[in-house]
Amino acid sequence: MIINHTTLGKIASVILPKSAPVGPAAGVSEVTADRVSLSQPGREAAALLGKLKSLPDTRADKVAQASARLQAGELPTSGSQLAERLLHNLTREES
Repeated sequence: MIINHTTLGKIASVILPKSAPVGPAAGVSEVTADRVSLSQPGREAAALLGKLKSLPDTRADKVAQASARLQAGELPTSGSQLAERLLHNLTREES
């Protein structure tokens, strides 16, 4: 069986019940559009999220600085030195 838009439509027409179109509720004379209203903290959070999404994934200035320090021999190049330094920094931050 080939599954595509047409075959899915045929399968859905067999499985899903038929429904009648839905109109306005009885006694309602005016249909209005749905609206969403955010609170002030919600608007601030949305604005912050927009700013965060506009930031680059990497900070080129930090990458260039680390690269320069690595080439100058200021950063550890062996795995054991790097692991030791990471552990030292992690334990120092926790205390």
